Formats: sequence, structure tokens, C-alpha cells
Amino acid sequence: MLSEKDFFEWYSTAAPADLALMEKVEGFGYLFDDMCFRKGSITYRSVAFWDENGIILGRDELPEEIETFNYSMFRYKAQEQDDCLGYFDHSNSLLCVPKNAEDATIIHEMIHLHEDVYSDLPLFYRDIVLWALYTDLKDRIFKDGKPGLDGILTNHAHIINCGSVYENGGDHNLLFLLKSFDLDIKMGFQLGTVFGYGRENKFQGYFYTKSE
Repeated sequence: MLSEKDFFEWYSTAAPADLALMEKVEGFGYLFDDMCFRKGSITYRSVAFWDENGIILGRDELPEEIETFNYSMFRYKAQEQDDCLGYFDHSNSLLCVPKNAEDATIIHEMIHLHEDVYSDLPLFYRDIVLWALYTDLKDRIFKDGKPGLDGILTNHAHIINCGSVYENGGDHNLLFLLKSFDLDIKMGFQLGTVFGYGRENKFQGYFYTKSE
């Protein structure tokens, strides 16, 4: 993640298309409240404390990377790619997608961006998000009238499947898969749209219910 100095150095010379991409990313930020443990999100209760009546009084202090998170910790580049729809470069804190990229492409890379926030934190922060997403989604994804999420996760976790995706596009772990389904549902996409790599075809026949 960038220092304030590095961000303003980038911002002062960024092309209009790059600044427009940043603005669009910021506009999608509310979709990632769970990955920031914000109040009202599915992860908030895992970091909150409450009284004997179950009334939430507040939450525990979180690492600085989460407490102070904002999108000015990263650079943005709107640029056509030869071999991919977009990427997130951890070493340069850079999110890059083509100009006029589809929303699904942008929020796909935003999952990588948010995962980067956890890169130097204890693994249990990722685990909290993963578990919250799983418990929220497990009764909302179906195939042939039966719960379908566990079968999807079992297949995705097989070395042949996760290795194939890794060779084609890098790390797309179980947390990434669950968050991509959460985003598909929030955006009204077919399952697999945000994940990409042909998964929208692989998950034909699956359907989901929206939150009330």
C-alpha cells in the first residue's frame, strides 16, 4: 500500500482516465464493507462486543491497515492489456484495467486489492471474512433445488481446478471465490461473472436468492 506522499505523487501526474477509474473504484467501495469490518456488514459482529442483552456496544480495535483503509492507498491505471482483462500488482499497489472496463472486471480486481490489505496481517482476519461469507451464502446458492455451495467449494479446492486457475491468472482462493459470489448477487450477475475464467459457463444451472 502507498504512503500519503507516494499517492499524491501519483495523483499529481495521473491521466484523466486513471483518475476516472479511481473514482469508479471508490463508487464500488460500499460493496466491500465486509472486508473492512464496517458496521452493518456481515463481519462486524465478529469484531464487536455487546452487553448481556445482546446489544452491540462497539467493536474491538483493528489493525491500522483496516482502521485507516481508503482507496488513496493505491494507484490506478486505465490501459488496454494484451493478455488479460486486468490485474492487481501487489509490488506497486496498482490496479489496472482497460478503459471502459466492465463493472465485473473492476470489482474482480478490487477483491485482489482488498486481499492485499491482509497480506501482512495475521491469517485470522482473512478467516473471519471467509467464514462470514460462507455462512451468509451457504443457504442462498442452489442447483436442482438443493444447496449447491459446498459442492462448488469442494471442486474449486481440488488441486487440478485451483492449479489451473493459478496458471492462467494467479491466486484465486476460496475467499476470492466466495467474495466473487457475494458480488455477483449484489450486482445481479449470473454466478461466476465476477470470478471470470469461464466460470459463468461452469455455473450454469446454479441460482441464488437475494438477501431480504
